[in-house]
Amino acid sequence: MFGPQSPNTRIARVKDGEQRTNFSDHFKDRLQLDRQSGSLRISGLTFNDSGIYMCRSISSKIYTQRFNLSVYAPVCAPSIKINSSEVSTSCSSLLVECSVQNSRELRLSWFRGRDRLRETSGPDMSSRLILSLSVESSNGDEYSCVAENPVDQRSSRLLMEDTCLNHGEMLSWCHTEATVRLVLSAVLGLSLMGLVADHIRFSRQRRPRS
Repeated sequence: MFGPQSPNTRIARVKDGEQRTNFSDHFKDRLQLDRQSGSLRISGLTFNDSGIYMCRSISSKIYTQRFNLSVYAPVCAPSIKINSSEVSTSCSSLLVECSVQNSRELRLSWFRGRDRLRETSGPDMSSRLILSLSVESSNGDEYSCVAENPVDQRSSRLLMEDTCLNHGEMLSWCHTEATVRLVLSAVLGLSLMGLVADHIRFSRQRRPRS
């Protein structure tokens, strides 16, 4: 017997040594019933197979046993990327984003070593879960992003050398940013000095001669 909430539909039976598994079109050609043990095997599981199953044995006494089956999608490995627009001005920290396609009872978490730092989940199965984390670029800690449901788990490690902004590139980026700032400051300073000089020269030219 099977049902999403209550086992009210017969799906297989063994009686007088005869096996029958064609009661339900939903399980057509997907059931294998062991005549000796009474065990039932379901192939090609789908999310719609989740529900309550009941096995009833009738002889001199009636024995009933219920099983709750939950079907989950395999967990995909989460992807990690660095948000280059969120690197701090001192280049001491950066913002990293971890994302994965959402599925039933999926949880996405950031770990530092074995310590869980942040986590998120959501009801929308058609969207992606996204979780951000601010990371100190020079502390040497190991970070990982973990996607998990009750039956499966996948993880991805944050490796600076594999990202678009590894340590060397980050220093280069910071040096370039600092150089640009110095150049802009110098240009702005020279422009202001030029404006002041022009103003003084113009004032002298307009001053009436005695």
